[in-house]
Amino acid sequence: SEITIAFSTEGAYTSPIKQITLDIPYPQNAPLAVLMNGEPLPQYLYNKKFKQVTRGWYYNLSTHAIEITYPNPDKDYQITIITSALDMIGM
Repeated sequence: SEITIAFSTEGAYTSPIKQITLDIPYPQNAPLAVLMNGEPLPQYLYNKKFKQVTRGWYYNLSTHAIEITYPNPDKDYQITIITSALDMIGM
């Protein structure tokens, strides 16, 4: 299956936040892919490397959470987490 989180903006306010980091509990197992607006984000297997980048995702085995980071797009966008191989066929 897949999980989609949609973010939308309203009004003319410009956020001072430059970097977004999501920490999503997901105890089942690591997802197959994480997409932003349909485009795959790079996966990092090592937390040390993940902490050095501004765009990508990492599955934290210690906390059983998906960590996702990216520059704030300041517009509507979606993050999609692909959790099964069946979802990958349609990509």
